[in-house]
Amino acid sequence: MSIRRLFAVVAVAVGVTGLVSMGLALAAAPVNDSVDNPTPLVVGVEAPWSTIASTDAGETPCDEGGAIWFTFTAPNAGDFLFYTADQTADAVMRLYGSGDDTASDCPAESSNAYDSDEDVAVRTMTAGETVTIRLEMLANYTLGNGWIGVVEVLETADGFAQASTLPVPAPEGTSVIGRSLSDTFTSEVGESTDCGTGTLFPASTWLQFTAQEAASWFIEVTSETELHSSVHRGGTLADSNTFSCATTNGNGHIVDLSAGETVHIRVASDAGAATFSIRARRAAVRMAPEQLTMFDSDTVGPMAGDTESAEVVVINGQPVVLYSDGPDSDLRIIERQIDGTWDDSLVTDGISGEWEDIENFVSALVVDGELMVAFTATDPDPPFDGNVVVFGHRVSDGTWTFETIDTDGEEFYSVDLALINGRPAITYNKESYTELWYAERGDDGDWTAVMVDNDGADDGEDDYLGWQSVLLDVEGSPAIAYLDYAAGAIRWATRSGESWTDSEIYNAGSQDLYIAFDGVIDLMGNPLLIAQSEYSSFTVLNLVDDAWIVENPEHRPEATQLAYAEYAPLQLELTADGRPVFVWYSYGTDNYWYAITEKMPDGTWQTDDAFSIEQILAPEFDPDFEIDPYSIGATMLPDGRFAFAGDLNDNIWYFEDIHRSCPVAASPFIDVDPSSYAVDAIDCIYGLGITTGTSSTTYSPNEYVTREQVAALLARMYRLVIDPSCSGGVSSFIDVDPSSYAADDIGCLHGLGVVMGTSSTTYSPSEHATREQVAALLGRFWLTPAIFS
Repeated sequence: MSIRRLFAVVAVAVGVTGLVSMGLALAAAPVNDSVDNPTPLVVGVEAPWSTIASTDAGETPCDEGGAIWFTFTAPNAGDFLFYTADQTADAVMRLYGSGDDTASDCPAESSNAYDSDEDVAVRTMTAGETVTIRLEMLANYTLGNGWIGVVEVLETADGFAQASTLPVPAPEGTSVIGRSLSDTFTSEVGESTDCGTGTLFPASTWLQFTAQEAASWFIEVTSETELHSSVHRGGTLADSNTFSCATTNGNGHIVDLSAGETVHIRVASDAGAATFSIRARRAAVRMAPEQLTMFDSDTVGPMAGDTESAEVVVINGQPVVLYSDGPDSDLRIIERQIDGTWDDSLVTDGISGEWEDIENFVSALVVDGELMVAFTATDPDPPFDGNVVVFGHRVSDGTWTFETIDTDGEEFYSVDLALINGRPAITYNKESYTELWYAERGDDGDWTAVMVDNDGADDGEDDYLGWQSVLLDVEGSPAIAYLDYAAGAIRWATRSGESWTDSEIYNAGSQDLYIAFDGVIDLMGNPLLIAQSEYSSFTVLNLVDDAWIVENPEHRPEATQLAYAEYAPLQLELTADGRPVFVWYSYGTDNYWYAITEKMPDGTWQTDDAFSIEQILAPEFDPDFEIDPYSIGATMLPDGRFAFAGDLNDNIWYFEDIHRSCPVAASPFIDVDPSSYAVDAIDCIYGLGITTGTSSTTYSPNEYVTREQVAALLARMYRLVIDPSCSGGVSSFIDVDPSSYAADDIGCLHGLGVVMGTSSTTYSPSEHATREQVAALLGRFWLTPAIFS
């Protein structure tokens, strides 16, 4: 291997960490969209499905839209439990016996997998008896996928020591069994029923599961009735301790287990007898955040009271967090320094300053290194005597100026700031959510505000018009995407000349379209929007060639089954290669989860739980912990990592994910073999600006790298990841030409202590770098304080 190709691979490995995750692959399934060709089910083997459901000729829908079909024949007499799992869309499961008319009859249903007390159906069958299963899709969610399974229900013993054993799953498989809970079962002596501040049901049975390998495992309990479940470590009841519990019917647990480790699962009921299924599989869990910081512990920051909004931007390569803080309603800013420390300062005082009550709507952007911000507040002084929309601008010397945009005293909400054709512009709604407005700053510095849409009978809109509006620059003209909450619709407003037109581009139908919305311009210059509906369902809309393309991202149950996020905040960004990625949270009675959903290079969507709040604060987890529903801000860092901030129990926390992505553009180097093992790495560092090649069209992959080329590659990566301004003199190296392309790079690394030179006065820039020299440089580079911090 040439050192030049080796360094391309090593540079990516050092600076661009890949996502490590494990999960259950959702295999493609035939489109079983006909009652005449149902897919057979087998006990204990889950069948995947993926379909666009429609209605067959002569088939009468029950409550929903189209349907897909399965069949099951009982191998013996007994009770059999049918269930659906990991669904990306709402579906109703119905069972038909031999005497039922599948074309029109609508027997009792088992509802979708997000209502955990209704997502299974139990049927007593004789040997050889056959049932037909229909999954009925909601009309507006005809695209879906998930799993369906059937297990035989067996009795289980009442005791820790007699715990039923979950079978070992095959690689990337699921183990599942069905069990019954007798109404005579009671808690054992010494068996704890405490779960945080809650109390588990007393009538209990026990199961156990042994991890096949070290991994995060998802354990899920589903039933026709409400159950409690908890996971315990320890070989005996006396030494077991509870480390995960669910005191509501959202019975899902993620547990990190070592290879061969056994845990016990307690399942309990308060209503007597119960039948349930229990599943275990490897979970797709994103690794712990690389950076995890709480702001701040003094009495003037978030610890003082409610924190209502957060935005994250990047200035000079470093993350910056803006947030409204506490009962004083201050607007504060936190900036990370090159040494890894954070500087927390006041932007404007919400009590003694010019404005009061800076609200939970803050929007920010960075233009040429200068920070712009928009927010709503209250101005108690004449001539305003009411609410205002404010624009703030911080120039490079740190000086802030503020301008009042709209001053009519009405209540303002949902502020979004953008640059439209080079000018700051703001969209917001007011008049108790019934009017959508747009304001633009002219070349003379004056602001002009116009009403774009209101709650008129001409378009049938209602309250919450313009909530969570998104302002985008589309070919130099403003465009606003916004929610019409009462109508369950997303609307799209564009300006032509001085006139605005708006239209409905998506309607959630019977699904409520919740107050969660964001948007960006994709790499092709097209608007890309995302909204959240019921059951943590997400809708992505992309305007391509004047037509809106609609997708419903797949997401895994680790976030949705624990408890769906009724008002999940969304923050949408683009990875370096242009793929959408967004952060949201799921909450339940006893846990909160931040989750990240990302579109993968193959076009599929993947949701990984970032981490649970319980994991952050364990072992002193407070079950009453809360996440503010409007607090998330997010951005992509220059090195391709996803960063976000959010409010946890009135404190701002900042998170950096370990995931980095590479730009999508291929390099122009004609001398790189497309089949080379290093082609992706070379494309990556070219797209990141780390390498420019030996010419505009050549990389010279088989040549040996020189010492000055090594310095250039490392310095460019350091500037990308840590400090864009890194430079330094190289006067001690008399053999480095000050006009050389690498002179400043060598100076940067010399100042960091990464390069020492071949002597006190020479660097030998044109000599080939040996493997041990490269190792020494990479080792010192890794231990540089800024990188280490």
